[in-house]
Amino acid sequence: MNKTHAEKIREAVTDLGIAGPNEIMQWIKKHYPNENMNPRSYRADIIGCSINHSSSHHYPGVPKFLWFEKDTKRFRLAKPEEAAEMEPAKERIQLVAKNSEFLLGGIPLARMSVTGQVEIPATVREKLSLKPGDLLAFIVDNDVLRIRKAKIKVEFE
Repeated sequence: MNKTHAEKIREAVTDLGIAGPNEIMQWIKKHYPNENMNPRSYRADIIGCSINHSSSHHYPGVPKFLWFEKDTKRFRLAKPEEAAEMEPAKERIQLVAKNSEFLLGGIPLARMSVTGQVEIPATVREKLSLKPGDLLAFIVDNDVLRIRKAKIKVEFE
């Protein structure tokens, strides 16, 4: 399976701790020697992965997990409290279309039609072994909707 630039960048910074773009790219070259690396593309993706770099807003589709140390011009993994500081909120949301399915942070999403119909994403149907004709139960608890495969037991006296 081919890894994305962001996944390789995360690996490099996890291993290095704190590093500049050149160090990150050298690590990737060493660990992925068969990759035809475009330094400009990687440099942009490193900035794009940063929560607080002044140019990271130009890369809204890139996962945000790095913290840019302005004084040393180096990057490290962001701490949870730093990740929570990311503004504006719309940059925290990453909506990705994958095989006609929408994902938000890896969570499948579905849009409700004007008639109230919702298509259950294929990944969810597969995970729960749902088939056409299956009965579903909708449980609302404290503003949380849970959907479960329903089983009906019919008894005769």
